Amino acid sequence: MDNYNNQYQENQQPFNQLQYNPYTNGGQQYNPYAYGQYGYGNPMPQPTMEAPVKRSFITISLMLGLLGSVVLFVGLMMPIIDFSHFHKDVDIQYNLFKVGKNIGIISGMWNVIPYVILISIILLVALSFVRIPVLKILPVILILCMFVLMLVDMGNVATWASDLLDKLGIVMEKEITTEEIFKSLMPGMYIMVGGTIISLVSCFVKVKV
Repeated sequence: MDNYNNQYQENQQPFNQLQYNPYTNGGQQYNPYAYGQYGYGNPMPQPTMEAPVKRSFITISLMLGLLGSVVLFVGLMMPIIDFSHFHKDVDIQYNLFKVGKNIGIISGMWNVIPYVILISIILLVALSFVRIPVLKILPVILILCMFVLMLVDMGNVATWASDLLDKLGIVMEKEITTEEIFKSLMPGMYIMVGGTIISLVSCFVKVKV
């Protein structure tokens, strides 16, 4: 009986005695209130919360789209044709709205060309804030179409310029041709072309700032 009691007591361990646990270091029981029992003297690591990655809203495409819109609008408001090229005594400079209004009497499509370009600029600004840069190709195509229409109808521009000079009593030594119209173009037209190129480039870039 005594041997049985001794063996029973040997098999019993106190509550705080270290017990084997395959999931702890060295078979030691983890005590959450005792500093240094986790990892041989190191405190239990605490989970860290990583800050969410913030995506930059400003992109190269956005900046180029807005820049192209501003350049296009400035060119639209600036004079595009200078009549002093035809005669030194004539000091007349017209922007695209004025040209469209006057040539619209001869060719009706000139009445809508400047307004289509203006609407396209507004669309370009709106689509610049969309995360799909290629959508801006739609207003750019509209602007390019207006440029093509102007080039195709350059003969009516020459006719309008000749009629205007005749009304002013200016006698021209030679006929105003399409080539002379191109030579009389002012920076406003070239600025619009530059703005169109910038806007076209903005459709194909996605680099973040």
